[in-house]
Amino acid sequence: MKFHMPVKVYCEHDCVKTYSDEWTSLGHKALIVTGRSSAKNGALADVTDSLDAHHISYCIFDRTEENPSIEMVMQVRDMGIRENVDFVIGIGGEYMSGKQELSCGEQYGNGAYTDQAGNR
Repeated sequence: MKFHMPVKVYCEHDCVKTYSDEWTSLGHKALIVTGRSSAKNGALADVTDSLDAHHISYCIFDRTEENPSIEMVMQVRDMGIRENVDFVIGIGGEYMSGKQELSCGEQYGNGAYTDQAGNR
């Protein structure tokens, strides 16, 4: 399995809104993966406001955990398949490696997921 995942990092005031034309062009429906604190600190609102402004629909999984379990990854993958999403948005720095796994699991939603150690 091979993934090409180019990354752009913007770190400035209001960067989510400033660059929303760029990232909202990724598809028609987003899956937002986050913890509950993003609703409190305004990060989730920044993302959903930008999606709404660009008429992009979305669904939210806000029960992420640090070092996500395979079970949680599969819950998110199932939600992405059920909701027919085009792209995944991860909010929150402490969960980013888990969100990358979630997006890969969702993208290749064939029911099989193997971690780096080869475990299913």
